Order: sequence, then structure tokens, then C-alpha cells
Amino acid sequence: MTQVLSGQNVRPSHIIRDEVKSLFDRDIKNVWVILSSGKLDDMHIIDMAFGTDGHHVKGFYYLRSSGERFEIDGYEKNNQYTLVETSKRGKTTGFILGKFDGNAFSGEWMNANKKNPLSLETKVLSSFDQYQPVLCDHKIWHGYYTGKIEKTPSSVFLCKSEQHIGFCCKSAGSFVFDTLDNTKKSTVYTIQLSRSQKAIVDLDSPEYIVVENVDDYQNYLLKVSSMVHFQCFEFANFTTRIETILPVLENKKFNLWLDQTLSHWYDHGHKKLTLNTEESNSNQHRYKDVGYGWVELSYLSDEYISGHVFMQSSWKKGTEKVSFIYDLKRSNQIKPQDIWNGTLLTQEKIDSIYTAKKNQVFSNDKKIDSWITRQDFHHLTLKENGLSFQTPFSNIYGEYEFIIPYEELKPHLKNKSFLKNF
Repeated sequence: MTQVLSGQNVRPSHIIRDEVKSLFDRDIKNVWVILSSGKLDDMHIIDMAFGTDGHHVKGFYYLRSSGERFEIDGYEKNNQYTLVETSKRGKTTGFILGKFDGNAFSGEWMNANKKNPLSLETKVLSSFDQYQPVLCDHKIWHGYYTGKIEKTPSSVFLCKSEQHIGFCCKSAGSFVFDTLDNTKKSTVYTIQLSRSQKAIVDLDSPEYIVVENVDDYQNYLLKVSSMVHFQCFEFANFTTRIETILPVLENKKFNLWLDQTLSHWYDHGHKKLTLNTEESNSNQHRYKDVGYGWVELSYLSDEYISGHVFMQSSWKKGTEKVSFIYDLKRSNQIKPQDIWNGTLLTQEKIDSIYTAKKNQVFSNDKKIDSWITRQDFHHLTLKENGLSFQTPFSNIYGEYEFIIPYEELKPHLKNKSFLKNF
């Protein structure tokens, strides 16, 4: 699936230039052909080729992820371009208005009714394959750090998103959690671990975290032992937009598992991804059908990765949520039944613990409390401080969870349980 979302191969530039020239009458000799690449709606990669004789403008552009092509025809005056966009059958599908300064085109796309504008920005290139955009400009990543703080084995789980930085330090059986604001674009953050200790996170040097003791000025290094970066994939044609933000690991079997997990959701909307010409011609809204898929990690180490896969789309009601615990050493998914089979607890005792924890989850809103009592907390993942049990995702009420600390489970674990080491 990700191969589909990651884009199409572009054609050789000399072939594209010759095709643009062929759009003009043969008696017009001075045609300036421009190749440019950029983004539509500040999101989807486009390759635009057009020619101009100083008055008339003809050409086409592609949505790179789907290969869908649109013809453009219009005129220029004082570097201002007014272009009509048509489908391959000659049906008017939109308008493009903008300015070209010889190096970049800047303007907007509108539908056939000249409504619903989307930004369109491109830069001139000698060939389309020179344009390799970064789709995830905010550079999401998660890191797992290990080392010793004053001779005590310690670990940190650090997650960087566009808006926040999540921090969890485990040392000597105690935890320090913090959430930092990442919108100010700082690169250095300080987290107070205790009266005398503070952790220093430098986003420009994510290979390690420094822990400083302010009493004796001793520094301790926690080095990264596992790091996951996220990549964006997208697909767009006239009627559909699909976007995914996924973690990509060196573990190819995990990447394949994640790809297969999303494929079920993807296949449900696959018919939407094949352009229907009649629908396209009558559609006044680009991206009539929209799908978003993303992953949120709750735990990462050099042995395990855990979290939730979320899928939202216009072709299926609600938000699908798939939870996972994946063993990176053995390259296999750990099922909830595997966890419970690794304990000495009876099913009756397991149900008793589950019910007691669930009854502790409440809010100050009666409607939310009523919703919570009807939910199964069956989405099970790992966290630094225990097993997390979450509700499904509700577009109205959100998500709720309870946690069973590992320390509560350890007396009941079999010797071969993987949770013994948490």
C-alpha cells in the first residue's frame, strides 16, 4: 500500500518539453517551456509543465502520487496568469490564477464555480525528478534512551510531535512524566527530575540526554538505544485524498505488519481511488473523499514497540482504532491472550481486576460517564509504568484509559512472561 501512496515515477524532461511545444501551432516558433514542481494545497506534490509565447499559455500538470493529469490553457498579461483547467475529456474542472516571475509560480486553484480555493506554489526546475519534497515538515520521532544516573539503571521515553514533546523517565522504580510545548520552536528543554537533578534535552543532538546534578555538578549521559522516525505518504486525484503518517523501522517485518494492518482500511476505499470520469466531471469539490491514517506510539525500546493505529475516512463512519504490542527481537505481534496466559491469574481474578480499574475511570460530565460505563477497554498497549487499557476512539467523547502498573502484576507473572523485565 505504501508504494501506492509514495508516488509515481516522473517522465523524462525532454519528452515533456516536446509535448508542451506540440500544443502550440507550428507557425509559433518562440515558445518558452517551463518545468516546475511544488505543492497543491500546501500538501500534494504536483509537476507542472507549460509553455508561453508571451501571450498564450498551454500545458498540463500531474498530481504525482496518482499520476492524474489536468490540461491548462489560458493567457498571461504582465506576468499574471489566468488558466482554465480541463479533464482529459475536455470538461472544465477548475481555474488557476497566479503570478509567474520566471523562477516560481504562485497562485491558487479554484473549482469550476470559482469557489473553494486551494494554494498552488511551484518552483522552476530543469527536470521534475530534482524535486524531492519533505512531506513531514515537523519531523516526528520517538526515542528510547538508557544509561545510569548515579549508578542507577535508568531509561527515558521521549516523543516529539509537531505540538508537544512527551517525556517519561524511569529510575529506581520511580517515574517522572512531563509534557513540553514544542510550538515555540526551541531546541533545548529542561525537565526537573528531583530537587537536585534535571534532564536536558537538545533536539539538535537527539543521540543522548544529559542529566545534571546541580549539587555536585556531575553529568550523566543517557544514550539512545532505539529511535523511530515517522514518514508521510499521500495519494490524491480529483475526487480523493489519502494521507498517512507512519513510523518506519529497520525491522522490515514490523513495517510489513503495519502495512497489512492499514490495507484492510485502504481496500474499503480502494474503489474511491480509481478515478471515475463522470463523478470527476460533476464534482465541484476537490477531495470529495478523504482518508487519514496515523500511528501513535505509547512505548518504545530496543525490544518492543507498542501503540495505536488510527484510521478515519469519509467512506466509513467513525474512527477505527487498532492496538498493538510488537516484539522487535522475535518479529511477531504479542496478543492480549499471550499476556494473560503468561500470568498465574484465573479468569475470574483477571475480570475482577479489570472491573475494579474500569470503575475508577470517571469524569465530571454525566454524559461522558454514561458513555464510559458502556465501553470495553479492550485496546491494550504497553506504557512505561504499566499496561494501558483504552476505550475505542469517539469523535464526541475522545478516549479514556486505565493502567495496571507492572508492579501489581509481577507477583502473578510466570517466570517466562516478557513482563518480568518491566
